[in-house]
Order: sequence, then C-alpha cells, then structure tokens
Amino acid sequence: VLVREVGFGASSFEFRNPVSALGDLNRDGASDFALLRGYEANTADEASVLVYFGGADRVPSSNDFPTAPLRAADADIRIRRFDVDALPNETSITGGSINAGLSFSSLSITSGDFDNDRRLDIAIGQASSQVLQVDGSGTLVPVDLIDRGSVHVVWNPALIGGDIVLDRAPADLNGDERIDVLHIDGAFSGDGFGSLARTRQIDSDLDGYDDLFIGASRADALRADVVDQAGAIYAIYGTPR
Repeated sequence: VLVREVGFGASSFEFRNPVSALGDLNRDGASDFALLRGYEANTADEASVLVYFGGADRVPSSNDFPTAPLRAADADIRIRRFDVDALPNETSITGGSINAGLSFSSLSITSGDFDNDRRLDIAIGQASSQVLQVDGSGTLVPVDLIDRGSVHVVWNPALIGGDIVLDRAPADLNGDERIDVLHIDGAFSGDGFGSLARTRQIDSDLDGYDDLFIGASRADALRADVVDQAGAIYAIYGTPR
C-alpha cells in the first residue's frame, strides 16, 4: 500500500480514474501522480486533488521506500475547490451525483506545457458538483447542484506547491504579476463541461504549446433543430501567458 487514509474513506476516490499520471512536474527526472477525491469538506486535510512527486522512495525495491503508507498530509501539492472557511460546518461538496454507497464522480485532471515555458501545467475539470449538508438525522442531504461545469488551469504548480485553492481564481499565487490559476466556465447550465482527455501533453498543431481539449457531455447541438444533449468538445490552444 503506497497511499492510505486520504479522507472520507475509499469511496471518496473518483471511482472511474482515481490515480492520474501527470508527468514530471518538478523536473527532477521522476514522474509525478495525483489522487482525485470526489469529496471535500471544511477540514484542512480534505483536499480534492492530492499531488505526490515521484522519486526513489516510491519504488518498493528501493531502500528509501516508505515504511508507512503516504497520507494526505504527505502530498506535495494539495488542491482544494474551496477555502476551508468557505464551507459551513457539516457541509461538503462532491461530484455531481451521490448514491447509497457514497460514491462520487466528476473530477478529471491532465497536464501539459500550455505556455511553452518548459514546465508542466495542470488542468482540473469538474463536470458537475453537488453541495451536501447534514440534516437533523445525521444524513447527507443534497441542497444544491451545479451542472454547468468548469475547468481550472494551474500554471507551474510545482513552483507554487503547498495548498492551492481553485475558487480564488483568477489569482497570482507567487507574486510574479502573472495569473497562476484561471477559471473557465461551461457555456450553459446542464452542459457538464469539464471532462478532460486522459492523454496528457497534446500539441495538436505542432507549435510547441500543448493544447487543452474539454468535453461537455450534455451540451446541446445547433443544426436545423436543437439536438438535446448531443455533447461537444472544446479545443483551447496553448499560448504565452
């Protein structure tokens, strides 16, 4: 077991794609990875995305392999959707659906050098989200559903490190007078914008800038008539910041 005890339990992982390879974010020669969790509450260790840098201590045959599994506090980068203080007590946010088994979904992540500075950036998609509160009987009850969808782009996350909060976007997190976190919303409510390609570092036009492809699975299409929930794919081409 490499990672253990990352919050609300095993069911809080994204069941479709809980572990994502990101490439070498910090340029140390080892590949890095992220754990996605569909559940976030108002405690410091309940981040939605946990990024761990690779290294010799991640290989079981190495003498540096950890004697104890990694935990949420060991993550090199913790990415939250909201500030801890933004969520009231007994309130949480999940992916767009919750079932009797408390399985969540909707987060996706990819990486690429979107501004061609030779450092990897990341994009985090959230096709839908649901706000839950605990009622008088102690049951999680849905109180709001956000299904427009959104994507956040984080430039050079390895240089920022620590805790990154997405709802502060647009934000300059390291004081270099450039935006480090950008927020992109879907076009319409119900579109489910935010599904990201699992393939990372896509340079579709061979200009040296990686590009971002975003799916909106429930977007309507306009032809002679409106085609309900036909789906759409958006391409955002890399560019200097």
